Amino acid sequence: MHLTSWLDSVRVRLGSLKNRRHARQLLRRPASQSAMTERLEDRTMLSVTSLWLDGELSVLSDSSDSITIETQVADPLSGALEVVVKVNGIEDTSVPQIDPSEVN
Repeated sequence: MHLTSWLDSVRVRLGSLKNRRHARQLLRRPASQSAMTERLEDRTMLSVTSLWLDGELSVLSDSSDSITIETQVADPLSGALEVVVKVNGIEDTSVPQIDPSEVN
């Protein structure tokens, strides 16, 4: 019965010394500029939270955003108004359509 050292089987699996030297040389080469940088997508973190619950509108901010709460015409034919929350001039769409008479 012939037993081989576990170390010998590892050496065989890793390949010859010549192949390992070549692999080390490839690893040492600096990567090209395009391979070193990657363009990432823009990330926007929420800094304003608007919540409509039981007739109460709560607007919380954790940064220096410009927040405006105003009414605007919801239906030009009837003249019905709605409450609108604007963050930095952009309407916050997380708030449902709210009739101004419903706000406490």
